[in-house]
Amino acid sequence: MPPSPQAEGARSIAAAFRALADVASAAADDAGWQQADDTYNNVVLAALDLHRPSLVQAGDVARGPLATVDGALFQVGQALDGQDAARIRAEAERVAAALDALAPGLAGSAPALGTTLAGWRKLAADFERLAGRQLGGEDVWRDMRNAAIALMDDVAAREAAVAAAVPAGAIALQQVRVMAYRMRMAALDQSPDAAAGALALFDRAMNELETSVSTGGVPPREVPAILSFEGLPVVGQVGQSVAVPIMTRGVADVGGLGGFVLDIRWSTRALRMDDVRWNLGGAASATANDVAAGHYILELPPAPVGPEVDARVAELVMTVLGVTPDPADYVPSEPLAALYDALDEAEQMTLSGEVAMASARLFGAYAGFADGQGVMGSLYARLEAVDRAALVETAWLGLLDRASRPEPAGADAIVEAIGAARAALAGGVEAYVSSLSTDGGIPITIDVISATDLAGRSLATRRTVAARVLTSGLATPTAIGSSNGAAGSGSPAGTSSQDPSGTDAPPAVVQAPPVGTGAGGAPYGSAGAAGGAGASDADAGAGDGRPDGLLRVALAAALLIGGLGALLSARRGSGAR
Repeated sequence: MPPSPQAEGARSIAAAFRALADVASAAADDAGWQQADDTYNNVVLAALDLHRPSLVQAGDVARGPLATVDGALFQVGQALDGQDAARIRAEAERVAAALDALAPGLAGSAPALGTTLAGWRKLAADFERLAGRQLGGEDVWRDMRNAAIALMDDVAAREAAVAAAVPAGAIALQQVRVMAYRMRMAALDQSPDAAAGALALFDRAMNELETSVSTGGVPPREVPAILSFEGLPVVGQVGQSVAVPIMTRGVADVGGLGGFVLDIRWSTRALRMDDVRWNLGGAASATANDVAAGHYILELPPAPVGPEVDARVAELVMTVLGVTPDPADYVPSEPLAALYDALDEAEQMTLSGEVAMASARLFGAYAGFADGQGVMGSLYARLEAVDRAALVETAWLGLLDRASRPEPAGADAIVEAIGAARAALAGGVEAYVSSLSTDGGIPITIDVISATDLAGRSLATRRTVAARVLTSGLATPTAIGSSNGAAGSGSPAGTSSQDPSGTDAPPAVVQAPPVGTGAGGAPYGSAGAAGGAGASDADAGAGDGRPDGLLRVALAAALLIGGLGALLSARRGSGAR
């Protein structure tokens, strides 16, 4: 008998209380207890909001355990105020005992979620051991196939209960099922690479499921990153050269910036890079990746010395070629082409009756896309920024599911799924490109590949603010000054120059004013046409030091967090400690 949603919900609530007890036991200062408050709000209450309705539906059998939970909420709130970890642990164990006793009454002898996931891990480990023997030259493909089938059967028997208990893990659960299919296919094809790829994605999906289970089905709260890089807007006209500043934010809060690698992209239809000017000095270096294609890697090698406050790190000297950027220039072309090519080829293979070959081709392309998760600048990350990565991944997993089963779906169903995957991909790219054009002008995207502090430790970074070359629609002092034809200014003294394109000298550069010393960062502006005067600090306006009328838009989707229904009244305030 498969586990019921009530049983798994009871176990998830118990796990949430135990997670709170663990955090409270580790709290050593006010910051630790603030984390305990956050766990109460974002894990315990959220787990109750998610799973309590299914327990109420169980009727009288759940009445006593739910009363225990309600009483524990009050006791735990008082214990948090008193920073009493022992009392929190006692209440957590009381809740766990009540709910753990309830679960068998609802679901018979169904194993707990943790036991289910541990069983899947063991079955995958059996397959992995056999794959290692195959690499050593042993003929074990039949044993590998049987191990994969055992995993497939166990996932099929228990995935409904896991899905009911951990709704947030839907994609990861789908991935577990599909990777079990792919392990079987890898055994039949006797392909070590396919086996390794399926195991790697299975492991990633299991990590996500285990995290969801440990937090009661509620995703863990991420610690917000502080450091960011910001491309500042400038004004320029066709034929004009502009200097686009890149600024750091939050350097003082992370203890200094030791190094970074930035991935910069622009549309070669609208802009040409002529030069890179470093403002940090020292051993900074830049690597021209493919300037002709609008792609540049900007790098400051890690060092124990570097800026300790926000600074302008570099200026990109660009010539404006036109006012209409090519959207395709902002999406990594090779990964995108690999996905479309795989879909086209798989469709032809399917119609020719070569479903196994089609599924292998699709799996290779999907694995490449999935590898971009968490990698700044990847196709996955760009789609994730507009909340489309999950939709694309779900469509591809649905396609792989149909094509990879022991008895694959018919050709028409697979071709239909190929069309859905293609539409999801096209829609995701369109959404990302549309997000870039929201603010007008010609965007220059900046992705942080890596950043380190002065001790060489990796730093988490927020999404960067794309730079923009604004070509019309602004009536700022600097734009008005350009129409009056004021005299121009030269390059900043003391800056080094590297010409990645090897072109002839560009037109006179429109300069931004030097970095100021204010706490909010330096004012930036643009002078007028080639040969025009540079904008002064006074021209740029007051306030936060940026020119009035220049719009900065961060390319990040807003996270809308739903309420917790009736439990909102129990939510603890944050930031009090």
